[in-house]
Amino acid sequence: MVREWDRQSQRVMVMSDGFAWNGQTYDSLSKVAFAITGTKWNGPRFFGLRDRKTGQPPRRGHEASFDQTAPLRDLHTSNNRSSGSAVAPGLKGLNAFEG
Repeated sequence: MVREWDRQSQRVMVMSDGFAWNGQTYDSLSKVAFAITGTKWNGPRFFGLRDRKTGQPPRRGHEASFDQTAPLRDLHTSNNRSSGSAVAPGLKGLNAFEG
């Protein structure tokens, strides 16, 4: 696995007895993340193996393009957020503040 941290690529090898990084073997990704950053991290999250919000593996392809559990505020188009009037396609009329 490769993770960029502090402008440097950190390469971790998955071994049968743990994870190798910087000449040492660690028994968990969280310990590797701590060794790299100096702070406590969820190892799978740090290396992009888990989604921050759900704790599940990150979604790929079409299923990642639309999150059905996202709040309506997250469905607004990003290029017109400052005006507050843009609504994602298919949701026109659902915004209580829409004129």
